[in-house]
Amino acid sequence: MAKLGKYEYPEIELNASVDVARKMSSDFAGEVSRSWLARSLGMAERGGAFASRLTALRLWGITTGRSRIRLTRDGLRAASPFSHSDALSSMRDLAGSVPLFVQLGNRIGRDPCDAKRMASLLEEITGAGRQEVSRRVATIDRVFGEVRQLLAEDRSPARSDSGARAGDVQSEVDADGAVSSGPSAAAGGDIALSASEGRIEIKLPDGSLSLPETVETIDAALSVLLARRRKVAAAYGGADRQGF
Repeated sequence: MAKLGKYEYPEIELNASVDVARKMSSDFAGEVSRSWLARSLGMAERGGAFASRLTALRLWGITTGRSRIRLTRDGLRAASPFSHSDALSSMRDLAGSVPLFVQLGNRIGRDPCDAKRMASLLEEITGAGRQEVSRRVATIDRVFGEVRQLLAEDRSPARSDSGARAGDVQSEVDADGAVSSGPSAAAGGDIALSASEGRIEIKLPDGSLSLPETVETIDAALSVLLARRRKVAAAYGGADRQGF
């Protein structure tokens, strides 16, 4: 575990971590066992490189879970953004998931920052000794450097021209795989799926989803349905006859 003082930090850059999220979304519908994820990445499950990658995914707020790794709501949004502005907004949110980087961003802003100043700031923020900081400053500078501009930019929500973004979804998958309630929740136990006028809509007993019909939003809809499937299976004793 990469840690300086009380602060954990990822050793893998955000863009590389989001690449894994995209793979999880496209190949595994957002959830996969630890062993299968390692195999798909060509890594040893018990190796240090894979452990560092998993830790980075967790610290960036992209995934959760141990034996089974699943995308968080923010991870799914970054993997399948609805527009360029939504992609940028989601990356800003993920960059803000690492407290050490937020602290550095607040101190540095847009000012120049050489290795000497970075080391001094790390000592001040973390309380770690100079020798320990010197061993870790290069890695922190590399990973933080990729998201520095994101943390310096205005973090106000971005919208696409059509007004569609992850925050507009009436219901989303929460960290436990349930569907959060939306204002237009369908009554009873019916599930309705429809596509018309360039939109795809899903109505569930405890929430609804309405998005522009694109490949990415169809992937998001499938993730919602899979989450619903897990919830229904658990309600009936965990039966999973299809092997998913």
